Amino acid sequence: MITTTTPYIEGKKIIKYLGFVHGVASVYVTVKYYEDVKDAYERALRESEDTALIRMVDNAKKLGANAIIGINSNYAMVGEKGDMIMVGIYGTAVVVEEDG
Repeated sequence: MITTTTPYIEGKKIIKYLGFVHGVASVYVTVKYYEDVKDAYERALRESEDTALIRMVDNAKKLGANAIIGINSNYAMVGEKGDMIMVGIYGTAVVVEEDG
């Protein structure tokens, strides 16, 4: 699956636009010691981003896409203590010409 933040893929012709796809994920941040705060949030953010991206790609595959263009993301801190990171990743599922 080709994924890009741009509205096109260099050298590829878009044959069909299949529509909006997204992936959402969230994870609680667990911090044992104050010194671990930065590492804990970075780890949680990476985990959420990876999961959201996988979910978006799975949704695109279900539509028959072989690429996603115009990918963007949103982030939010939620929970009573701001201890959860929520990530939404979205883009447009498309079919591009195969090499050959």
